[in-house]
Amino acid sequence: MDGKKGDTGETHIETALAAGSLAWWIWDVETGHVDYSPEKATMLGYDPSDFPNTVYEITDLIHPDDHENTMDAMRDHLTGKKPMYEAEYRIKTSDGGYLWYYDRGMATRWNPDGSPATLTGIVINFDPWKKAEEAIRLANTKLNLLSSITRHDILNSVTALLGYLSFAMEEATPATEELIQKSLAQAKTIQRQIEFTRDYQNIGITEPRWYRIRDLVENASSQLNLAGISIEIQVQDIECYADPLIERVFYNLIENAIRHGGKITHITFSSRTEEGGIAILCEDNGSGVPEDKKKAIFVRGYYTNTGFGLFLSREILSITGMSITEEGVPRKGARFAIHIPKGSYRQV
Repeated sequence: MDGKKGDTGETHIETALAAGSLAWWIWDVETGHVDYSPEKATMLGYDPSDFPNTVYEITDLIHPDDHENTMDAMRDHLTGKKPMYEAEYRIKTSDGGYLWYYDRGMATRWNPDGSPATLTGIVINFDPWKKAEEAIRLANTKLNLLSSITRHDILNSVTALLGYLSFAMEEATPATEELIQKSLAQAKTIQRQIEFTRDYQNIGITEPRWYRIRDLVENASSQLNLAGISIEIQVQDIECYADPLIERVFYNLIENAIRHGGKITHITFSSRTEEGGIAILCEDNGSGVPEDKKKAIFVRGYYTNTGFGLFLSREILSITGMSITEEGVPRKGARFAIHIPKGSYRQV
């Protein structure tokens, strides 16, 4: 450096960082000393000269509810479990409040034994986004509460209607019996559709996260009666980035096999590499899906008497760019493939 920051572009970089509510930091792991750009302190209302410069003092400013997760994320990177340190946490401001920081970094220098010597990274003040996210969450909570109350009232009315129609059947004449039967069928359809909204309204409400495929299959299968049916999990230690309702997808696949597969005795979950990502396969030795139904089964309301399981599964998967197809051989068993693009899965 010749002292003329403008000539090297350093001034422009610092200005860009400040404008973007970002700050850089460099941590000497052995000494605990942290160098950082002034914005790391000024974004929190501190004078840079008064802000701590050791990792221990800085992490003491992290909100107690976020401290453990942040330290775990750092340890995972230092021990080689994760290629990157990444954390979201609240950190104390000069006036005693808290702002949300997104912190990300990685080892950039190593000791002779291969352990990290220096970590370099950035922090982003994303408090405005977090506050906006919270406002949206609260609005959705209110809307969902209203929907739940309305749905509850409608279901109560439909239940009463079904009861009255059942009583009417006892006194039906040949001329009215068919009409009452049709009314019962329509009332049950309304009941199923209202119940479907209960599941559908929760899709996309909560931020996606990483889920271990094996855990999803085991949790889903534990909720079903598998008398006479074995579940084999051949999937390696793979995690997928998905909506929190992802377990429902695996539940639906197993339940669908039990309900429509005939006399199945075995369900296998495996994985394969494909162009652009991987696929998680769910195969059974049942009756399979007819060739002309392979796309229709994912259409809302296709199974008129059994709900919206596969349609709902498709929607849950689409939240994080995944998709699902059926590719089994008719009369030899069904095979559902969940296609996961690169970036939405990882080995653990």
